[in-house]
Amino acid sequence: MPNPTRSTRLSLEQGRALIDAMKRSGMTAAAYARSNDLDPRRLSFWKRRLRTSGQAADAPPDQSAFIQIDPGVEPAAPATRPKPAKPKPPPALTIDVQLANGIRLTIHPDADLSRMLAVAVALSKMGAAC
Repeated sequence: MPNPTRSTRLSLEQGRALIDAMKRSGMTAAAYARSNDLDPRRLSFWKRRLRTSGQAADAPPDQSAFIQIDPGVEPAAPATRPKPAKPKPPPALTIDVQLANGIRLTIHPDADLSRMLAVAVALSKMGAAC
């Protein structure tokens, strides 16, 4: 009589049980397949299917359960990865302006430009004696 696991379709639970039994045996997939009259491709199929379906081969079947939530209790914060540190901005660059009358004006990046323009105009009207 042929081995039913060789020729029949298996459910997800049966496939998981097959892979669990192989792992418990401690044998390689090929050795387990030989000793249990299985096609080694079937073991590969089930290992791949369980992995791609997001179900580990040794995970219990999906079971739902009711969980009561107490509204008076704050939930624990989920574990999060620390955010990578933001790169530091480059050092603020200043602008040096030398007016026609020889007066030198240094403008910082956070300066109010309209006010700096007014200062520059006023200084350019003054003599170099300033």
